[in-house]
Amino acid sequence: MSFDWIDEDRLPQFAPGEQLLLFGAGQGCVELLQWLAEFAPQTIVTAIADNDNSMWGRSLQGYPVIDPATIAEHEFSRIVITTISGEDPVSAQLRAMGHEPGEHFCAVGRYPTNHLGNFNILLELDRACPFLNPGSRILHVGPGGFLGLECSLYALGHEPCSMDAYAFGVSYPDVTERMDKYRGTRDALLQTPQAKDVPDAAERFDSLFSERGGRIMLDEQRMPYVAPARFSSLPFDDASLDVISSFAVLEHVRSPENVVRECRRVLRPGGVAVQRILSRDHRSFGQVAGYHPASYLDHSPQEWEAVNTDKFYQNRVLPEEWRDLFEQGGLRVEFFRTLGQYHFSDEERERLHPDFAHVAEAGVVSVNCDMVVRKYENG
Repeated sequence: MSFDWIDEDRLPQFAPGEQLLLFGAGQGCVELLQWLAEFAPQTIVTAIADNDNSMWGRSLQGYPVIDPATIAEHEFSRIVITTISGEDPVSAQLRAMGHEPGEHFCAVGRYPTNHLGNFNILLELDRACPFLNPGSRILHVGPGGFLGLECSLYALGHEPCSMDAYAFGVSYPDVTERMDKYRGTRDALLQTPQAKDVPDAAERFDSLFSERGGRIMLDEQRMPYVAPARFSSLPFDDASLDVISSFAVLEHVRSPENVVRECRRVLRPGGVAVQRILSRDHRSFGQVAGYHPASYLDHSPQEWEAVNTDKFYQNRVLPEEWRDLFEQGGLRVEFFRTLGQYHFSDEERERLHPDFAHVAEAGVVSVNCDMVVRKYENG
């Protein structure tokens, strides 16, 4: 099987009988457990640490999820960090405990490349509500360490740029170690009808890469990337962009109203913001017992802030609330669809915090959405 959330090249050699403590109870952890079962079945996982205190005392595939402060109480010879967004702070946390990178712990998480994954979503939304015009200046917020979408857009004749709040292990402009992924994206792109309509698409894609001193470099002028930069304070001039796109980003912003304001500010009249928002409780992506897509509605605001301490923040803005925020912010919602619903059991409805009494009364909540909003031509 393929492993999308762990980087097999970063995995060390594990000795038979070696005891491992994993750090991060999300999708990367689930994949690493699968990898260990297939390629290192004689290793022993003793526990899974996570900074999310709402997970402590629960289990993932039978392994206890523990408070990192109790790591010393468990037997292990190596700690393996599977979290991606939290890799740097977790590494610093372990060093503060006296553990040395390489000797005592290693990090193996990565974001999936998915070659044309987000590109295909962008094209799908363009078919539903056309917005891609020749030569569009397109900002991609949150590429997550790989600029394949941006390279694909450039190959088709657009003017892409990108930014991220965090580096997420991005290789830029030196992409030597990622060239196999860029080649895979190129090959997949050239099979699409859109690329076949652009005679020089292959040449344009290839022109973004050059060799310098034995390393392969991405063209910083034609492929600009800014990090760190916040969605709530975009580093772009007023009315300077035709399209703003993001995929699984808006659920992490702390200032939704500021994001809406910034989209309206930097878009040209008639420009659009294209979003896929994964509103589901991210704790339900893994296999920690007891979580469902709307578990975050069980908490008071103070409890939810505590849950988000020392981890990648997730807000609790529901899909329809995002739609309303954009409309109230002076942008016209031209396309909106939810990607699923979650129906609560009676017991789950009783656990919802009183702040979400309206959700409890309905007994169902939307989960995830796609949206295209446009700035008024005279806006």
